[in-house]
Amino acid sequence: PDVVLKMDADLRAAQRELQKVQQTLAGLEADALLARAEPAGAFRLLARSFDDRDFLAVKQLAGQVLGQAGVIVLFGWKGPEKGQLLFGRSADVNLDMVALLRSVGKAVGGGGGGRPDLAQGGGMPSGRVDEALSLALGGILSALGISRAAERGG
Repeated sequence: PDVVLKMDADLRAAQRELQKVQQTLAGLEADALLARAEPAGAFRLLARSFDDRDFLAVKQLAGQVLGQAGVIVLFGWKGPEKGQLLFGRSADVNLDMVALLRSVGKAVGGGGGGRPDLAQGGGMPSGRVDEALSLALGGILSALGISRAAERGG
């Protein structure tokens, strides 16, 4: 029994250490993403899809990024069959992410909800996640009064 208790304690310690390392890594990745964020008026915009991690990891990354001021996040996750979306904004950005998500969801066959600062949804085929992000990007730029040509430098 003592050996089993010791192994259990060691496992728990290793799991806590792994969680700390994962949080540190997420913080570093958030910093790297923010460094490459696109300017959108007075804000920084991150639009990206993920297929190399689970949706919980995408949510955690968004949480790290949204701790900064002036940030808008449009994240998509491509699962094996279905996709999910997560739209968020920093507290100083006055945009309704739920309205944006519902509008995009209707167009790509998904749904969702949340709060004005953070909304998530899914149900659309994974193959439509990039289309959803493009629609969301257009909605954000329109809400901010920025044309896509201006956003591309034209």
